[in-house]
Amino acid sequence: MKENFKLVEIDHGEKKVLTEGTLENIVTYLKETDLFSWVANEENNQPPELSKTEMPNLNDIKVLRDLENELKKIDLSWWCLKIEV
Repeated sequence: MKENFKLVEIDHGEKKVLTEGTLENIVTYLKETDLFSWVANEENNQPPELSKTEMPNLNDIKVLRDLENELKKIDLSWWCLKIEV
C-alpha cells in the first residue's frame, strides 16, 4: 500500500494544502503546476549575491527524502513548500 502525503504551501506563516496523494501524484502535480518559477524571477531581480536560489529538479525523485531535499532549495523563510504525512 502506497502512503499518502500532503503538499503544503506556507506563505507568511499561513498553511494551505495544495494537493494530497502518493509521492508520484505530488511529483506529477509539481511538474504540471507552475508553483515556483516566480521564485527564480524574483531572485533575478535581486543583486547577484542574493540571487543564488537553485530550482528543484523533479526528474529523479525516488523517495520522500529526495523530494524534501529538492523543495528545500526554494525555501525562502517566508514562503516554502513542505510535505506532510
